[in-house]
Amino acid sequence: NVDYNVNSLVLGLQSSASGGIELVFGPGGLSAGDLLPGGWWFISNGNGNACQFSGDPDTHWGLPGGCGSSYSVTFDFFLQVKDDFDPIECTDPDYLKVHMFALSDGQTGCITNSTCDLDVPAIFNGTIDCDAIVGVTFGGEQSICPGNQTDISVSADDGNSLVIVEFDEENPGGAGPIGEADGEFILQQTNDNMSCDFELVILKAFTINPTSGCMGLADTLHLSFRPSLQVSLPTNLSVCLEDSVTVWDLDPSCDTGLSYQWEAGVQATDNLLNLPHTSGLSPGVYNLNVTITDADCPQVRTFTYNLEQCDVATHELSDATINIYPNPITEVINVEIEGDLDYLAILYSPEGKELIRKRNSKKILTDGIPSGIYLIEIRDLISNKRIIERLVKR
Repeated sequence: NVDYNVNSLVLGLQSSASGGIELVFGPGGLSAGDLLPGGWWFISNGNGNACQFSGDPDTHWGLPGGCGSSYSVTFDFFLQVKDDFDPIECTDPDYLKVHMFALSDGQTGCITNSTCDLDVPAIFNGTIDCDAIVGVTFGGEQSICPGNQTDISVSADDGNSLVIVEFDEENPGGAGPIGEADGEFILQQTNDNMSCDFELVILKAFTINPTSGCMGLADTLHLSFRPSLQVSLPTNLSVCLEDSVTVWDLDPSCDTGLSYQWEAGVQATDNLLNLPHTSGLSPGVYNLNVTITDADCPQVRTFTYNLEQCDVATHELSDATINIYPNPITEVINVEIEGDLDYLAILYSPEGKELIRKRNSKKILTDGIPSGIYLIEIRDLISNKRIIERLVKR
């Protein structure tokens, strides 16, 4: 039977599978050198003061043999390494020692003169088997380009134990599931990192010993997900064959050092693109590929524009020739003057409302004006003569 006689934060009683009573480890904790405030008793019928035969080892007779006799009793102890055991303690052999002893007596609670004082304790000495704890080794830290995957190099120190790789913390939004193929672990960046900072991912690896089932020492690996490339490419851009346009809108939103490599034949310098992108082109839609590299992460972007054959309106005013194009217009009205002319360029709505007034301007921006029909007036400021041209904006 079993009993304990002090209030304990670490011990408790429960029913065993065989219907008896077990002394169990409960809440709280034990430190090295702590004595268990309880014990196991064998009870039998006997004579003595205060013997009550109640089944309580405090008031019941113990072993049925007298002094000088021998009696064999088996005690079963189930020892388990605690869940929060830190395998790093394997480096300290003193930490791992386990000592248990059983000391017998001829009686328990019954008061007689037959108490024996020559009992020899049975002693159990044990250690935790750290040979079953196998470590792992990760490869070097890595950074992952947007949308790419990386092979994770990790191995068990014994070359045999099963290796488990998992996220050390909550899976960040940009990391895909950890896969495995051909003995290698694989991790992919699935969602774009739209910030301008690196996204840190921490992986943890540990082994499971195939013989003991023990989990080994864990190792961690830091991976960095690079920011996704964020550049602004113009859309719905139309350019006339007669135009000469420089596109400035390839600036990144993050202040990073980028390099640009345009496809062969494109007239561009880094993030400045000249349109039409080369000479001798026919009207049509053109797709231009540019490889933009951030550190070691090249990414291809496609820039699309429409090259049009636009009408050029030619007028004579005073002693100058005036060319106005394109028509239809998109964002810019070009005014070319051949000769000497001091002039005003005025853009009107169909109702005659003045929208834009420029003096001697060769380019008139119309990006803030909606699609529709407009009139442009070119007025000679010396003679006050003028010409008017009808324009359509898409």
